[in-house]
Amino acid sequence: MIVRIYGILWLAIALAAALLFVAGQLTLTVGLVFGFVAFGMVFMGMMGVLPAAISHPATEKPAETERAVRSAAKSRQRTHHPAHA
Repeated sequence: MIVRIYGILWLAIALAAALLFVAGQLTLTVGLVFGFVAFGMVFMGMMGVLPAAISHPATEKPAETERAVRSAAKSRQRTHHPAHA
């Protein structure tokens, strides 16, 4: 979800800059402000979005049932061979 919001923010900033450029209001000062905003957006992406985008939670393994544990214990008992025969 945060990745989608981050992308929408970038799209809104790009559209605002494009609109100001087309209207002829994108002065050097306004461009500098957009640069500072872009700088903050890049670091926001590194701190908030990148870890969420690349991490993968571990899959949960099903818990062993008591029956499976008992049958495994019985199979170990039957196949046990002592070293000193």
